[in-house]
Amino acid sequence: MFLTFQFNKTLLLGFVGLAFYIIGFQYKLPLSEVKETYLVTRTNVDHWELFFFLFLTNLRVGLLIVVFGFITGGLASIIVFGWNAFSLGLLINSIFSTYKNPFLVLQEHLLPHATTEIAAFYLYACVGLEGYHFFKKMVANSEFTIELIPSPRFLIIPSGLLVISALIESFISS
Repeated sequence: MFLTFQFNKTLLLGFVGLAFYIIGFQYKLPLSEVKETYLVTRTNVDHWELFFFLFLTNLRVGLLIVVFGFITGGLASIIVFGWNAFSLGLLINSIFSTYKNPFLVLQEHLLPHATTEIAAFYLYACVGLEGYHFFKKMVANSEFTIELIPSPRFLIIPSGLLVISALIESFISS
């Protein structure tokens, strides 16, 4: 099966992520002490151990987006992607409210790996949105064919992006 990346659905997913990011950025949480400790403790961890932890954690989230997104017709993909965007907004807000030079912290600890990680989760969410087409064809045409289920090969690129992101986060950003 080929993924049916329809421009309006993928654009909607991007807008949902952006909206949740903005809401998260505007939301105030008292996380300043937690973030300071987080950045300090990450420097004392073995880089390969951190890589495997980050990769496996993010892979679990990505597969959660795909599987539950597919099962719910794409709804869970939108919710989890939106939640990640909200969490990113919270993190960036707490960095701006905690550090004297937040742009340096963002440049050194977040930006190097954030681009590939966000792209990976976006691609996972697009695969999860394919559940909508699956259920639409199943209900409209009363057909269930294996071709409607996305192939695991569509997980190669986002998983590769997560490997790159985890390598950058564990060896460069930490």
